[in-house]
Amino acid sequence: EEYDDYGDFDGKYALVVKEDKVSYIDTSNKLLIPFMYDAASPFTDGRALVMKDNLFGLIDENGQELCPCVYSTFNKPGMSCMGFPLAKVSIDEKHGCIDKDGNLVIPCEYEKISFIKHNIIALSNSEGTRIVNSNNDLICMIREPIVLRGYCTSYSGTGRFLKRMNSWNADEAMSCKHNSESSFIACVNEKYGVVNHMGEIIIPFEYNGIIFISTRKYYRAWKSGKSYCFNSNGEIIDNILDYSTIRMD
Repeated sequence: EEYDDYGDFDGKYALVVKEDKVSYIDTSNKLLIPFMYDAASPFTDGRALVMKDNLFGLIDENGQELCPCVYSTFNKPGMSCMGFPLAKVSIDEKHGCIDKDGNLVIPCEYEKISFIKHNIIALSNSEGTRIVNSNNDLICMIREPIVLRGYCTSYSGTGRFLKRMNSWNADEAMSCKHNSESSFIACVNEKYGVVNHMGEIIIPFEYNGIIFISTRKYYRAWKSGKSYCFNSNGEIIDNILDYSTIRMD
């Protein structure tokens, strides 16, 4: 059969184009599915993203439709979601999550979804932020909408300095572990604090920045030219140095 265009084989299949529609062929030139989609991705982990009428869906390597083309945006599992068990999808600018089999695990009713770690997700809307696991089981509820941001500690040849991860945003955040529990550095009205796994504020939202020193299990926060240290319960353990002597990037 003649095709208007074709791609290279990536595993079992290659993409082919005919009359502005796409399909896949195997090494024997057999079509996997009819020419019915406007665009499609190569298969990854047995799944491929397909598009029809500017909406996205998911198929498997047998050509079976795992979810129809109903999503306006779609972060494919194993690719855009960097191995997370769920993919973020959107309908009418509201976000939710599906699993690798196309099941809608988190309904499309949130204004923002942040993947905090492999199986911890923050779901935000006007009612606040739900911290859930990948099964959508509630871990805690934060009533005031928050923006989650991450920080790390770096080292240079002239000594330690604090480096803000400017590439991190509300879709990526840091989880800090204490005794197998999780706490989250969060930002409200451009001031930073820490919320524990029960949704309780353990460090108030009044600091210009906060980092977690993982090797010693404590937080360092700064405001008004001074730096403060807190233990995992939010108790001040030391007031130390003028932080203007620390290099900030």
